[in-house]
Amino acid sequence: MYQHIRKSGRIMNISQIEEEKIIKYMDELTSKRIDINPKKEALYITFWYMVIGSLWILFSDSVVNILVRDTDLIKRIQLIKGWLYVIFTGLYIFVLIYYRIKLLGNATKEIHEGYANLAAMQEELIEKEDEIFELSHYDRMTGLLNWVGLSIAFEHLVEQKKDEQFVMLYIDIDHIKHVNDTLGHDKGNLVLKKIGEKLTSMTSKGDILSRISGDEFILVMPYDGNEENLHKKLSQITKRIQTTWKFDRYEFFVTASIGVAIYPDNGDSLELIIKNSDSAMFKAKSNGRNQHYIYDEKLSKKTENYIEMVSEIRHGITNKEFILYYQPLVDLKTGDLRGVEALIRWEHPEKGFLTPYHFIDISEESGQINEIGKWVFESACAQCKKWYETGKYDFKISINLSGKRLFNKNLIKDMKASIHKYNIDPNYLQIEITETAVMENLKKAIVILNDIRGLGITLALDDFGTGYSSLTYLQMFPIQVLKVDKEFIKNISVKSMDKENNIINSVINLAHNLGLEVVAEGIETAEQSEYLLLNDCDYGQGYYFDRPMSVEAFDEKYIK
Repeated sequence: MYQHIRKSGRIMNISQIEEEKIIKYMDELTSKRIDINPKKEALYITFWYMVIGSLWILFSDSVVNILVRDTDLIKRIQLIKGWLYVIFTGLYIFVLIYYRIKLLGNATKEIHEGYANLAAMQEELIEKEDEIFELSHYDRMTGLLNWVGLSIAFEHLVEQKKDEQFVMLYIDIDHIKHVNDTLGHDKGNLVLKKIGEKLTSMTSKGDILSRISGDEFILVMPYDGNEENLHKKLSQITKRIQTTWKFDRYEFFVTASIGVAIYPDNGDSLELIIKNSDSAMFKAKSNGRNQHYIYDEKLSKKTENYIEMVSEIRHGITNKEFILYYQPLVDLKTGDLRGVEALIRWEHPEKGFLTPYHFIDISEESGQINEIGKWVFESACAQCKKWYETGKYDFKISINLSGKRLFNKNLIKDMKASIHKYNIDPNYLQIEITETAVMENLKKAIVILNDIRGLGITLALDDFGTGYSSLTYLQMFPIQVLKVDKEFIKNISVKSMDKENNIINSVINLAHNLGLEVVAEGIETAEQSEYLLLNDCDYGQGYYFDRPMSVEAFDEKYIK
């Protein structure tokens, strides 16, 4: 494994780290200006000596001549005065010299102390430089290179081996979010640390291993052009990471999705090859996770289309281009209207009328489904209010709930807010959820579904038969309605006893035994409707009764 990065890659040297601090310290150290010019000091002392001497001679002689008339006494006084002058000037010169030398000594001492402090500071900074280097280039939790370290190591690798190929693995750890949400980030970090150790054990000298974000690792390895060997290596890494982690009574199955890009074929810069390996990783995830995918140009085009569509969806939300269509649900016994399913449509300004097939998957992947789902529920509540005020309202509005939206922390709060805003009876609302959406996190999903049921909203299990279809799950889910997928309906016949007939009969009987109402989707013929009626199916929905229609068309046909 690539253990070290060039020292020239350090962020800054000693003078750069604390340059401002050192300059400020030196300014304080030399803030008192000490003049130690020898010539100037000599002139200073000589000047004051001459001034004092001149004043002494002039004034002392004048005073003596005025006060004393005796010549002998004057001579003795002059002698005494001379000695006094010598003594006083000597003392004065001593004081001047002593003071100047003391100032010089203090300045010298202060400078020595300052340099001693600077030396100590330099030693401390040298010690801290390695610490700063580690923090800026390595991930603290795993000890692997971080983004900065990866950039420097990759650049160095390319410089050393310009004509060689490398393969970049973008490794995303699946399901780590479940560990974090259930037991906290401490346990999640422990899993990531162990995975880092597993990856390290599989690297060779010259490989670069990095952790660039929470659950994402990058591994750069030499590539000899043998794709078969590459697939074997990738499978080994995938199996090595694939582990069941046990914490107390909880078990978490953690896997990895790996995107692969080859340098320089799939990118001749770090940014580009990471981008392409990231795209390949998302493809591996969308294919079912716990696998690898090698980048190709078609994937790049798909990524560009994805980015374009995400932008268009954002504009669609902002410009209110989405609308709701409503498809009737009828009582098979009476033919009366018993409900409607709210179905989103997009009136795209350039591409025309788009069904969910064109945008729902992308909105789920991009996270925009939360905003769309919130709008759908609120719009359905608003329409419920309008229909109720006509006095002819006696049916449920059924609203599809995305699996991604199901686990949004604001879901229940948003639902409560919409119900309260329009002051509607939640018994007129029905939420449809698919089996596959619930199975992403079964325990958490059941808690949320119970919270929705607690609001007074009816719950329906949609597309029954296309997912897990476990009888155990039917008992666990707090549902009241079972919607049978159209795949079970299209081949049934009054005139035959094919296995499709037996299957639909069994599903209807099972649902009724569990106290559930049954809705058959995708009814397109009178024969299908007749058969379902004869076999006690409660409700039907499909083109045989009516296609999805605008609210204006629905009002014209069913309300007015």
